Amino acid sequence: MKQKLSILFSLMVLASIVLAACGGAPATEAPAPEAPAEATEAPGACEPAGTEPIAFPDGGKSVTGAYDQEPDAVVPYFTQMSYAVWVTQMTLVGLGEWTDEGAFIPELAVEVPSADNGGVSADGLTITWKLKDCLFWSDGAPLTAEDVVFTWGFVMDPGNAVTSRTGYDKIASVEAPDATTVVITFSELYPAWPTLFTQGPNNAGGILPKHILEGVTAAESDPFTRMPTVGSGPFVITEWIPGDYMTLLPNPNYHKGRAILDRLQIRFVADSAAALAALQTGDVDFYPNFSEGDIATLESLAPAVVLTVDPGSNFEHYFFNMGRVDGVDGRGAADNEGFCPFKDVRVRKALTLGINRQAIVDALLFGKTTVPVSQWPNSGWTNTSLTVDGYDPDAAAALLDEAGYTLGADGIRAGEC
Repeated sequence: MKQKLSILFSLMVLASIVLAACGGAPATEAPAPEAPAEATEAPGACEPAGTEPIAFPDGGKSVTGAYDQEPDAVVPYFTQMSYAVWVTQMTLVGLGEWTDEGAFIPELAVEVPSADNGGVSADGLTITWKLKDCLFWSDGAPLTAEDVVFTWGFVMDPGNAVTSRTGYDKIASVEAPDATTVVITFSELYPAWPTLFTQGPNNAGGILPKHILEGVTAAESDPFTRMPTVGSGPFVITEWIPGDYMTLLPNPNYHKGRAILDRLQIRFVADSAAALAALQTGDVDFYPNFSEGDIATLESLAPAVVLTVDPGSNFEHYFFNMGRVDGVDGRGAADNEGFCPFKDVRVRKALTLGINRQAIVDALLFGKTTVPVSQWPNSGWTNTSLTVDGYDPDAAAALLDEAGYTLGADGIRAGEC
């Protein structure tokens, strides 16, 4: 039969953060709220530095941000909202974390388990984490391997309405042979184990405090999920006025040292337009969710407003129907030979080469991002060895000719399949 080809394109969307200088002064980037100062020695060997969040001093360094969505919960496992996840990353950290660049690094752990360091067993079913020494919760209680064991039990408790148990349900056991060792045994191979008990740009999986939540019912745990007053990250939530603002103060026991900021406040605004207005007046210092359409306006406000763009993990795309045309969803037919014309790799390659995707990025996204090379752009799953196929219409035409799709007088390629 004859098939006509449609032009497909793929482009990546981006996230942006804007920092504003108050009073129209020369722009200076506000320090990243989660960035810690250099670690200082604890008052004594394995003793907490304090039991309460560090009070805001006179003349202290404070940064105010704007969120146009108020978090639904600020404890890992109870939310998938981006704004909520961003808060949990500052208050309840995990064994490891995913950086914005997609690297997986240790957080509460000494190192990331691997086959080389003995942290991953030969059969891949057992993962052993080693926690850092002298870890404490913000209230001074020790943070130990027992908290990790408890966290798994809490997530798997059917009485707790967590958003997902994916991966955690593949675990057969979590054990703590000593205070700093966590042994996780899986019931089957689970290659995505680094996403469990960890934090990342789009992943909320921190460790929960056993001494706070042990023995409470699901209903009793709700106040903590709304406003956890004990944490392990650089900040602790000390005030939350619904519909108005949230205040976070430094955790005296954060294992990387005291946070640079003396206070972080988050104001809840109606939308990005309200956030932009607040930036222009100096009422807020940053807003993390402008869209591509705001870029030109924001750049026109320089130097009072500084625009920082971080490519996101979302992307616009078309999927090729690789199954038979008579399949329900293109898959599952007994003789699944593929759907013409996309079963031919030359056709798929030609569509990639025949679309100037970089031009789309430049024109629609102001050149602020890159053409994706896979379904997992800018994430921990990105294969950094892959390269982007450039725009080459001549090569695309040659591939279509070779595949039997010749160019007709009407400018449309058609061929027998």
